[in-house]
Amino acid sequence: MRTGDTVKHLPSGETWVVAWADHVRGEIGWCGWPEGMAKITDCELLESASDDEARELVKQILSGSGRDGSFRRSQVKHLHAEAFGL
Repeated sequence: MRTGDTVKHLPSGETWVVAWADHVRGEIGWCGWPEGMAKITDCELLESASDDEARELVKQILSGSGRDGSFRRSQVKHLHAEAFGL
C-alpha cells in the first residue's frame, strides 16, 4: 500500500484514501479529518493508485492544504517526498 491507494479498513468498514504508508512500522495514515492511522494488516487494498496519482497526492499534502504542521504532512515528507524527487 502507498499514498493514493484506496483501502477498506476492515474493523470499521470505512473506505479510505491512503495518505502515507510506513511498511517498517506496519501502519498507514488516511486522508481526511480527523487525522489518524491504522495497521496495514487491518486494511484491504481496493484500488492501487498510479504513479502519477500518488505523486500528485504527495504534492497536494506537502503543499500545505489543510492544517499547518500536521502529522500527516510530516509523515508524507519523511516517507515519500524523496522517492518522488520533491
